[in-house]
Amino acid sequence: MPTSAIVADPNRLPVDTHEILGLIAPRGALVLGNTGGQAQFYLNLDYRTEYATTVAGSRIFAALGVEDHLSYDSRNVTHCDAGTGHTAALQASVGKFLLGNDTTTGA
Repeated sequence: MPTSAIVADPNRLPVDTHEILGLIAPRGALVLGNTGGQAQFYLNLDYRTEYATTVAGSRIFAALGVEDHLSYDSRNVTHCDAGTGHTAALQASVGKFLLGNDTTTGA
């Protein structure tokens, strides 16, 4: 089956997004969400699903004993905007997981 046929039908993909989070564990991960423009400008954004996926993925981190290695931050921002709204979450995750600082990353 050509790849384009699989991509065109997400129900045929062999993974769910929470499983992708599981592949990251136990390393640090920050999920940035977007509650803006629901069904108004960006039809494929669904903050409810991104939240549910992150909660499901957090179970994998918890099972590995690294619950604090997964953070979720969702804000009403424009599409693909990691602007000032996400700055604190980004700085905390970079500080903890890339720079080795003793920082709280959020929930």
